Amino acid sequence: MVRRGLEVRGLSLRTLALLAACSVLGALPSRAAVFPELYAVTVTPAPEAIDRRAAAIRLGMSQLLTRVTGRLDARFHPDLLPLIESAETHMRSYNPLDRERVRVEFIPSRVDQWLETQGWPVWGAERPMTLLWVAVDSGWGERAILSTRLADPATLPDERTSPEMLELLQAVAEELRLAADERGLPITLPSMDRLDAESLSFVDVWGGFDERIARASGRYPVEAHLAVRVSVGEPGYDVRSTLVHEESTRVVTSRNLRDGLDWLANDFAAEFSMAGGLRSFPLTVLDIASLADYGEVMTYLEALSVLDGVEVEALGGRVLDVRLTTRSEEDVLRRVLALDGVLLPVGAGDDGDTGSAGGSDPGALPLPGELPAPAQPDSLTYRLARPGAGP
Repeated sequence: MVRRGLEVRGLSLRTLALLAACSVLGALPSRAAVFPELYAVTVTPAPEAIDRRAAAIRLGMSQLLTRVTGRLDARFHPDLLPLIESAETHMRSYNPLDRERVRVEFIPSRVDQWLETQGWPVWGAERPMTLLWVAVDSGWGERAILSTRLADPATLPDERTSPEMLELLQAVAEELRLAADERGLPITLPSMDRLDAESLSFVDVWGGFDERIARASGRYPVEAHLAVRVSVGEPGYDVRSTLVHEESTRVVTSRNLRDGLDWLANDFAAEFSMAGGLRSFPLTVLDIASLADYGEVMTYLEALSVLDGVEVEALGGRVLDVRLTTRSEEDVLRRVLALDGVLLPVGAGDDGDTGSAGGSDPGALPLPGELPAPAQPDSLTYRLARPGAGP
């Protein structure tokens, strides 16, 4: 939301927003770990269901509630049963994919509003991207690290990978994908190209050499990594998962692949979920040197699901002041802003000297010699990230 009537160097903020949007349209890469189509789920209703459509819609809402509340047991909670029973009134579309599967999409605002009125937390679409290092021991002498190449069913086995091992790896990858999809977890696998092979071995992942795994993870744009050790035997898997996130390490052991991802989702949901009434926070963004910079910041903020409103209060001297409306606590808001790297926090002692990016850009704003202090007291203060810039 842009407040009308404010003027910036003779241009209204409304006009400035339009110009900035035109300057960055199609050129703003998203670095957000946004789970795609969070409110659309694919389900397989029970074949014996009398009303297959109604069963699919209720099952879809049950699975959706696990995604957006972060609670694995959400579908069984008595407080949420009315929402499941009335799921069709919150549905956007119903599309059969084949004779068994149905894709059901729900209206985000209606689901969120219902949960809000009941005091339930909502976990937005911005979520940490997690890199999975999965070391698989087949039990018959073959070992491998699961990669994007080996997880692709269209990939032919090479001379070092038997068809049986490739089939096992693809089954492991599919089970992990389904578990991540059910919980709404963005995950990725390593490419295991030459750089990965030189920096990390099967023994490193299997043995839990955290420092080597962390260094190998550094080339990927992720917020966390999960090292999974999978041993195949009778009657199934023996799994050990180690999560490394923000310099903390936690370990879980289980007999199936999904327990580690469930534990990861529970942890992230507790960290990023929103609950309660609307709150307002002032945000100051430094180093706004051009209309393109302004457009990048506004496009980014307005796309965040954690925010209910973004109101521009002032713009000038390379400083943008906005007011954010959200249901999240301040620490949750800071965690979400940290996911993308679009904005970097300015801490105490940070002089904010990020240099000039205006150059000869005809849309550049006037650049003072130094960045001014935040115009709003007690403001959350960030600066626009530049290529190669660090926090």
